[in-house]
Order: sequence, then C-alpha cells, then structure tokens
Amino acid sequence: MTSRVSKWAMGIAAALLCAESVHAAGFAIIEQTTRGMARSLGGITADTRDTNALYFNPSVIGWFDHKEISLGINWLKTRIQYQDHGSSSTLGDEEGNDIGGWSNIPNIYYVHPLTENVKFGIGLTATSGTKTDYHPKWIGRYTAVLTDLAVVDINPVIAWKVTEDFSIGAGLAIEYAMLEQSQTLDFRQADAAAAELYAMTEQYYGSGVGPGHVRDAKIKMEGDSIAFGFTLGMTWKPFEKTTLGLGYRHRMRHKVKDMKVRTNNTKEMMEFLDAYQSVFGEPLYPTFNTRGKANSYLHLPASLHFGWMQELTEKWRAGLDIAWSEQHVMEDLRANFNHTMYGQVNNQRLALKWEDNWRFALGTEYDVTDKLTLRFGTAYDITPATDKHRVTKIPDANRFWLSFGGGYQLNEHLRFDLGFVQLFFRSPSIHQKSGEDEWIHGKVHGNVKIISGSLTYSF
Repeated sequence: MTSRVSKWAMGIAAALLCAESVHAAGFAIIEQTTRGMARSLGGITADTRDTNALYFNPSVIGWFDHKEISLGINWLKTRIQYQDHGSSSTLGDEEGNDIGGWSNIPNIYYVHPLTENVKFGIGLTATSGTKTDYHPKWIGRYTAVLTDLAVVDINPVIAWKVTEDFSIGAGLAIEYAMLEQSQTLDFRQADAAAAELYAMTEQYYGSGVGPGHVRDAKIKMEGDSIAFGFTLGMTWKPFEKTTLGLGYRHRMRHKVKDMKVRTNNTKEMMEFLDAYQSVFGEPLYPTFNTRGKANSYLHLPASLHFGWMQELTEKWRAGLDIAWSEQHVMEDLRANFNHTMYGQVNNQRLALKWEDNWRFALGTEYDVTDKLTLRFGTAYDITPATDKHRVTKIPDANRFWLSFGGGYQLNEHLRFDLGFVQLFFRSPSIHQKSGEDEWIHGKVHGNVKIISGSLTYSF
C-alpha cells in the first residue's frame, strides 16, 4: 500500500508493536493489562478500577470520575521446540531449533470523562499475532519456515452510565495487519529431468545441479491490510459488592491484497531450465515465474467475555472470567497468485479447520496497605486446533496459566504495577502431509514466561 493511511499505520506498528508470539488460543493477544495479567485476567471484564479493561468491555470506564492514562509493556520469553516422531526419512533428520525467543507487547490506554455520566476512552495495542521461525533445513521446511503475523488495534470507545448500577459502552475497532511467511520450495520434482539432462551431457554440472538433484529455493510472501469492526459491552452491579460485566468484540475481516511474492536461490534452477531447453528443444515447464503478487484472506474471530468481580471484604476481591471465541472462521490459510508460479503453482491452501474455543480464569487481589496490593491467578485456555489438523505454521496447544504480582501507589497520582505469568503447554502432536508421499510426525514442547509492567497516572 502506498496511501497515507497505510504509511501512518505502518509507522504506528513499527513504533509500538513487536508481537512475535501468541499466548492465547489461536492468534489472539490478550496481554492488555498488567493488573489483569497478575490475576490471569480473572474478573477483568467486570473490573471498573482498571483503565485497560476497556479492551474487554468498553462500558467499565463509565464508572471512572477522573482522567487516567496507562502505559504498559509485556516482555515474553517463549521456548518452543519440535521433536520428531517418525517423519518420512526423505525429509532429513534436522528437528529444527527453538522457534521462540524474546518479544514485547506494549499498550497505551486513556480515559476522559466528558460529563458526569458519559466517558470517552481509547486504546492502542496489539490484538493478534504469531511468529514461528524454524531452522531453514528442518524436516518441515516444505510446509513452513517463517510465519509472522502482527495486528495493531486502535479502539476509541464511549461509555454511558445509565443508572447508578448500570452502564453500557460501544466503540470502533480499527486494525492494521502485517503478514509475512516463507517456506522452502520443493524442486525435487525436477530431479528426474536433471538426471536425464546429466545423462545426455556431462558438460552441464552447475553448483546446484547434479545427477538427480536440483537445489531447493525459498519463497517469501508479505503484505498488509486495514480492517474495521466494533466493540460492545455492559456492566451491572446487582449488589453493592458484586460487579458483572459482558463484552463483545466483532469479527475482523482482513483482505491482504497484492502481497509481494519473492524467491531466493533460484539462479541454479533457472540455469538448469535453460540448459534443459537447449538440449531437448522444449521447456520443462510452460512458464516459470519467480516474482509475482498474491491475495490472501484473514478472518480474526469475534469474542464474547463474561466477568464477575466480587468484594469479599473491604480489602479482598476475587474475580472470574469466561471467554468464548468463534475460531471456526479460521478454516484455512490461503494465497491466490496473480499468475502461475514455479511452473505449476496457482495457489497455496493450508487447511486449519479450527473449532470455537473457551478460556476460564480465576484471580484474586488483596490490599495489604492503602498503597500496596498483591494479586494471584490461574487460567485454562483451550486451543481451537485439533490433533488431526494441527500444522507446523501454528502449532497451537492447550495452555495452563499461573500468575502473581502486585501494585504500589507511588503518590497521589502515580501507580506502578507488576505481574509475572508462567504458561505451560500440553505437548501437541503434528501429523501433516509434506509431499505426495511424505509426512511430518512429531510433537511440539514449550512454555512461556511473561513479565508485565505498567505506569498509571490519574489527574
């Protein structure tokens, strides 16, 4: 894209986003609030004290009577490794490397009362993302090497406190998505022709071509998109110490147009094709384009969050959160090329067949003093991926959260919060077809450590 909007969005993304890993089911990034992270997001949809909770439920800011800004960042250390369990021997024996690493997810939220009962809020954050980066010679190189998705969201909202006990809210979601993916091109289909050519003339022996072998190449696709949606929410206090919240985020439909398609290491292949045509008088393929464009579609699912925050005493609170996401909209990952690539490729399609998923969280916090608050939490996040259709690009799995943290009121206006989260993954199996008669069979092992920090200023 060359429009001013696209350039502006790219600048925002570069400055504020480096979402390299996904730590909720599917593509979702839910590391939006340090206070909530320390409770594993237990009760976040009904939290009328946390500015950042507007991401999950825009109506919670209806209870704010002051301006407030929050700056936060999450540092994530991901460890994900593939272990082979009997893949086709023709794919080699390189299991790959740790496809995780360090990443960070920043966010900024602001609330501004317009009247006594009407409040404005805005959030700028990452909402979706994933990154897997395998060794270029690993067993599954023909299915995935790099998959990198980053989505930045601007979310302005309005909340109206209808009565003393009830508020509603709505907002606009503006998303900018950047997608990059690469994998190895399987040129082994030309091996028979290479052997035939070598048998005809031993004079042709390029650095990438020998008897029965043509060096593989690498394909890379990248593009971006802007999409629009909305958020809705309501908050109700049926009793003095009980708060219930409900939040909805609309499905986002991204159409990634005119993705750049490039290849590396095709020099030897092109030399081989020229030699083949000069010897046999006809091309091996009718066309062999190594540059082009492609269109892709990305449907990021709608989600529904229910929260319950209960004041057990004047100092002790507990929260429950249940979230549903319509992950079934992610049927596949697809790229349609504008012309035939590599002699025979018109499109790429990777079936996902995800299922809708649920997340359950329980957290608590206790005010040790007027300035110090401690928090704890746990959660269980169910993956939308099934064992039958789990793929190397996104080896998603069920995950279990344990978290703790605290907050300290530095002065009348400034507060600092810190949270620590440990995520444990169930080791999922992968059974994916790589070629006509080749399969990848293995397991993925991993865990995630998150350090979350934020500064909140009230004025």
